[in-house]
Amino acid sequence: MVDSSAWVAWFKEDDPRHDRAKNLLLREDANLPPLLMSNLAAYETLTVLSIRVNKAKSLAFGDWLYRQAIANGWVKYLFTDELVESKAWQLFQSTQKKDVSFVDCVLAVTAQEEKAAGIITFDKHFQTLGAKLGLNIIS
Repeated sequence: MVDSSAWVAWFKEDDPRHDRAKNLLLREDANLPPLLMSNLAAYETLTVLSIRVNKAKSLAFGDWLYRQAIANGWVKYLFTDELVESKAWQLFQSTQKKDVSFVDCVLAVTAQEEKAAGIITFDKHFQTLGAKLGLNIIS
């Protein structure tokens, strides 16, 4: 599962974590499993790139995601269903840290439901969610 912080770092060339993100996310090798991406992380990434970089970079990410990454099997795109949303709401309610967003909880629950190897993120607060749900946090 990939958090928007990693996608943004990859598509924002001046981000200090750009090279690390590129190494973690590049999936053009046919032998690598697809990355998991929640529709909510896609929306968040498109919005953050538009605000922090520019609209053209946001559109480039969207074009890459919807026309290449999903079509070529590099990314498995997952829509949030009612069960995941309900579990994420319970997790969100039980999490005391103010910097853990509802989208973060959706990603963590989705990763758990999909039996993902972990969550690729540069957001430190995912350590709390990872510990709570037994998820590996990769940064």
